Amino acid sequence: MAGGIAFIELPCTAGFPVVWSGIVASHHVDWPVFAALLALYLLIYLGIELVIFVAALITLRVDRLEGRHGRILKLIGGIIMLALAVVLVLAPELMYDIRGALGVFAIAFGVIVLILAIHRFVLPKLGVRLGDEW
Repeated sequence: MAGGIAFIELPCTAGFPVVWSGIVASHHVDWPVFAALLALYLLIYLGIELVIFVAALITLRVDRLEGRHGRILKLIGGIIMLALAVVLVLAPELMYDIRGALGVFAIAFGVIVLILAIHRFVLPKLGVRLGDEW
């Protein structure tokens, strides 16, 4: 799963290294310095990817991903994407600084926690059943 995700996201994230190398090249950096900076960038970038990949491999071996885990992950990803889409359409200036971006993610995680709490505690008391339990 992690390998597939890394394969799919690679073209999406290729733009940033191209922009970065363009910025470095625009400063007329010598070729050996450029190569060293590019190697450092790739080491850091790929290091992060490898850490995520190894963490996913370890956790999948420790605990198999169950259907309920998949639904919760889909909920988390969907709410975050929805929050980002709404903010980018209605108030993109919130993403210009770290406080605004963190606020958007905090609100998204608050909505996720609220949905999970409603599903786990409120709906069963009302006798509402929405398929498999989360």
